[in-house]
Amino acid sequence: KGQVIGINTAIFSQSGGSIGIGFAVPINIAKNVVQQLIQKGKVERGYIGAFVQDIDENLAKYHNLDQIQGVLLTEIESDSPAEKAGLKAGDLVLSANGARVDNASSLITVISNIPPGEAINLEIMRNKKKMNIKVTVGIRGEEKTSQLKPGEDWLGMRFGALNSFRRNFNLPQSIKKGVVITEVKEDTPASQVGLRPGDLVDMINNIAIPDMKSLDSFIRQNKNKAQFLMRVRRAGRIYFVVLNAQ
Repeated sequence: KGQVIGINTAIFSQSGGSIGIGFAVPINIAKNVVQQLIQKGKVERGYIGAFVQDIDENLAKYHNLDQIQGVLLTEIESDSPAEKAGLKAGDLVLSANGARVDNASSLITVISNIPPGEAINLEIMRNKKKMNIKVTVGIRGEEKTSQLKPGEDWLGMRFGALNSFRRNFNLPQSIKKGVVITEVKEDTPASQVGLRPGDLVDMINNIAIPDMKSLDSFIRQNKNKAQFLMRVRRAGRIYFVVLNAQ
C-alpha cells in the first residue's frame, strides 16, 4: 500500500507545467503541525536563541574531528534559553538528544520540533573538549512583536523585541533592555519628531520599558493621555522626544 512521505508545496518548472523540480514538506513535520493545530489552534516552534553556521574541512581539523560534523554557534542572544544554559559563541554542537548533527538545517529542525518548555541535550565541543549541556527550549518568535492587534500601531509606530531585532538594526550586545521601533508611518506623531526604525525605546513618561510586555501594559493603561515623553537610544546616543497623541 502507498504511504504519504510528504506534502507538495511548490514546483520549479521552466515550462510552467508539472514537469520540473518539486518541493515538499516532510511528513514528520506536517504531522507535528497538524497535531499542534488540533490541540492548540496554533503552531509553536521551539528555539534556543543561538545563531549557527555549517563547518568546513578546516574547522573540522581545528577541532580534531576525523570528519565534517556539527555546527558552530556564532552568536548567543542575550537572555535566551541558550545563554541561560551556558552555551557560548564558538561552541561546536555535535549531537542533539543523541542524534548526530551534520549541518545547521538538521539542528534547527530538531529544536523546532521540541515542545517549548522541554529540554534538549546538546553534546558540544568547547576548547577541543566534549561536554553535554541541557537547554530548556523556548518558543520561536515569542515576544517578537507587540501584542497590538494585527495592523494596529501606536502613534504611528510598530515595535519588536530587542533580542529578535538586534541583528536587523546592529544594536550592540551591551544594551540589555528596551524595545525596538520596527516601522514608522508617515505623517504621524512618531514621524513628526524624527523617530525611525532601529531606534530603541527604554522609557516612556519616566516609566521603564524593558520589554514588549511592559510596553503593551503601558499602552493599555495610558491610551487616553495626550502627551508622551519618550527616551530613545540611537547610534550610541540618548535623547528625549515628546509625542503629542492628539
